[in-house]
Amino acid sequence: MGYTYYDTPDGEDCGKKLAYIGKKAGLIGIACSTASVFLVDTPSSYFQALTRYARITTPFLATGLAGTAAICLLVGIRKKDDEWNHFYGAFIGGMTGGLAKGHFGHGLAAGAVLAILAGGLKQAKMNNYDLWKFNMKPDYEDFWTKDYDWTITAKRPKDWVAK
Repeated sequence: MGYTYYDTPDGEDCGKKLAYIGKKAGLIGIACSTASVFLVDTPSSYFQALTRYARITTPFLATGLAGTAAICLLVGIRKKDDEWNHFYGAFIGGMTGGLAKGHFGHGLAAGAVLAILAGGLKQAKMNNYDLWKFNMKPDYEDFWTKDYDWTITAKRPKDWVAK
């Protein structure tokens, strides 16, 4: 497997993190650009298609790369690896993407949304929360748990085989 963003602590391997985020942001930008070219309005020339690819992909790259660079710089300045670096870095990235698009209001909105998401994701990583685990049966009992039928979600023995 290759490198992922959380393989190293923030502030270390910033070049690898920038390359990783740049690749992801570039792929998302190209996918959105392709959808725009083929589904929204077909350009009449190759030049129009290329400019649309550049116009749509650039804010994605600007957002991801500026946010990642800001996180690396904030870790160096603050000397802490916490969720506030991601909060501020994502806000800076969102503002940069909005300014690359030419709309201050869009950048402000994107910065606010990305800041909340990035801060929450970093806090979940720091506290070992599993955000993608959808467990039907709760780990704790509350007042209403007794009213539900949990037989289908019961843990089976290791040697259990379906008939």
